[in-house]
Amino acid sequence: MSRIENMIRENREAFDSYEPGTQVWDNIQKNLETKPGKLTTLKRSVWKGAAAAAVFLVAVTTWYQLKETKPPAKDSIAVTEVPEENVPDEYADEVYHFTKLINLKHKELQKLQKEDPALYEQFAGDIKMLDSSYHSLQEQIPGNPNRETLIQAMIQNLQLQIELLNKQLIITEQIKQQKTKNHASAYKTI
Repeated sequence: MSRIENMIRENREAFDSYEPGTQVWDNIQKNLETKPGKLTTLKRSVWKGAAAAAVFLVAVTTWYQLKETKPPAKDSIAVTEVPEENVPDEYADEVYHFTKLINLKHKELQKLQKEDPALYEQFAGDIKMLDSSYHSLQEQIPGNPNRETLIQAMIQNLQLQIELLNKQLIITEQIKQQKTKNHASAYKTI
């Protein structure tokens, strides 16, 4: 223990018994009576300042959220569409069915966008790469002597897109099952 602590303990009664004189209380009361508006004005100023700060914070927060919120894209994964004039009739049905299936799987995958935006963006990037290749092939068809080869490459690309979407949907389902399993085990421990 320090010397100050010892002194306080030894003289505790003397310290506790000491009270300010009546003159001190009288002076405090006179100051309050002669300047009644000063304390009230101070309280009002503090409240006005706090209210102004609160309004400012709400305004800044709202502005920031509106600035950061982007309108939701209808589908950030490009939807593969095939102009019918570029595809020979013998392949038109096959291409049509593949693109329909891809579009359906895109819609399924979009559910992931709300649950795990980062993973969705990664998946969307992979699909966009394949879709970009598809459109590149599609642009080469008119006037190309290897038209049949290009159409076959486009169909293979569509098949790859479907396979990739299937794998992505399987991964998504596995993640959901793992989360459900984790929630269930967490619930059991409670």
